[in-house]
Amino acid sequence: MLLQILAFGYYQLSWIMYAIRPAWSYRLNADFEDHAEHEDASLVAEHPEWESTPYTGSFVDDFGRLDSLADLFRQICYDERLQAGE
Repeated sequence: MLLQILAFGYYQLSWIMYAIRPAWSYRLNADFEDHAEHEDASLVAEHPEWESTPYTGSFVDDFGRLDSLADLFRQICYDERLQAGE
């Protein structure tokens, strides 16, 4: 429930910023995606065992068949980088 409240607050803040000045909203989103990319990359670096952990989860259709859990997180990092630039 807490995460839903935080997500709702983030949405409202982003919407208000967009209404006032769209560039502020886009900058907030880019900063958010940049932070997520770096946190995910750090997580992969902290878990070298993920290199040999196969990934066969629910997101295969979204991210494709990847060799390991580490590859999944690297793909997510790449997607976050692309979203930050949009």
